[in-house]
Amino acid sequence: MPGTSASLYPGDRVTVQRAPIVYVIGAVARPGGYPLKDPQEEITVLKALALAGDVTGSAKRSKLVILRRNSQDPGHRQEVPLDLKKIIAGQAPDPQLVSDDILFVPENSKGRAVRSAVGTGIGLGTAITTGLIIYRR
Repeated sequence: MPGTSASLYPGDRVTVQRAPIVYVIGAVARPGGYPLKDPQEEITVLKALALAGDVTGSAKRSKLVILRRNSQDPGHRQEVPLDLKKIIAGQAPDPQLVSDDILFVPENSKGRAVRSAVGTGIGLGTAITTGLIIYRR
């Protein structure tokens, strides 16, 4: 019973209910699973993004997707498209997430390509400078 203490003895079995979890993945600061306090706890997309540290600068804010178990076909997931810009502007509702939902925040491929090219350029520049310093010695 909740709130009562009992002694445990060798061979006793303790069963703990699995906590309901929502997942936030993709272009967010802290992707991962976020447990809910109880199955009735309400968590919205904005609250889940706040837990995940918000979207990154490279996030494609108009293309978020909730991946939700399909009740008619348990082996497949239903995709619920979202536009974060409209949710923030109050032009679209802030949907509730339920246990085992996955909130996917895609990354803008153009932004990723630019960051990769800049990173490669900086790395290449450092390597050339280091090589010249060693060569001149």
